[in-house]
Amino acid sequence: MNIKAISLILAICLAAEMSPAGTSGIQPAEQYLLVEYSDHAGKASLKVLGTSEHKTLLNEIRTEARLWGKAMSAAQKTWEAGRNTEPFPKSAIHQKSVTVIETFTNEASATATLDLREKIANAGKEDAKKKSKHSSPGSSSSCAGSSSFSISQYFKKVQARRLEMEARKASLQEIAIRLFADKLVETASLLEVSRNQPASTNSPAGAM
Repeated sequence: MNIKAISLILAICLAAEMSPAGTSGIQPAEQYLLVEYSDHAGKASLKVLGTSEHKTLLNEIRTEARLWGKAMSAAQKTWEAGRNTEPFPKSAIHQKSVTVIETFTNEASATATLDLREKIANAGKEDAKKKSKHSSPGSSSSCAGSSSFSISQYFKKVQARRLEMEARKASLQEIAIRLFADKLVETASLLEVSRNQPASTNSPAGAM
């Protein structure tokens, strides 16, 4: 299925969803939201959430924002204590976010729209890959003989080294994100414990 066909189906689906279903005017207790969610790694994805799930996620994001500084400081201290040669990749850790894209009255319509959007995105990625392959330096045949072979080998080594460095960087960032998430949970737990502790009584002894 090409992108134009998928876009047409998406437009029809959205038009059907937006059309009035009745004249009673009764708002359903639970609606379904198509949202764009971004995690601690800054990776965005589409999700379908009920209104209650969306509210829970918003509360979680607000709580994390309040504890962000303490958790980040604790994660950095732990990192530096056990990994002195590598700087803590603080900039790789992002605050979660959620943005509502569409609102639906039933889960089926929301899920169908999500599937169509993902198909469009995947089709775009495939087109980009094909264009990248056609325009890659290896497709050029301007050089010949041993000279072209040596240049090709050089670029392969450079690319392999770059991929190795990127893989190591991604691995360190993933470790840092997990460490931060753990510290975030610890910080929230300590805060909850301190709230539940009874307040100390400083009333004079013998006071009735």
